Amino acid sequence: MIGVTGGLGFIGSHLVDRLVSYDKVTIIDSLSSSTMDYIKKHIENGDVVLQKKDITKEFRLDECETIYHFAALPD
Repeated sequence: MIGVTGGLGFIGSHLVDRLVSYDKVTIIDSLSSSTMDYIKKHIENGDVVLQKKDITKEFRLDECETIYHFAALPD
């Protein structure tokens, strides 16, 4: 499984579009400044798991072999 922080944003969601053809993807996003519009089709297909998490807090992603970090505050 592949993890993408900030996977609901513009850049992260485009990476998710590519990664779902290789493996299941877990998106880690706080949903504070993003929308589900970019990845709705992948969630409906079951290709993507969405975890609402704040990356400034401690959490674990034991199931992910690779993590791409695109989380950022847009301000």
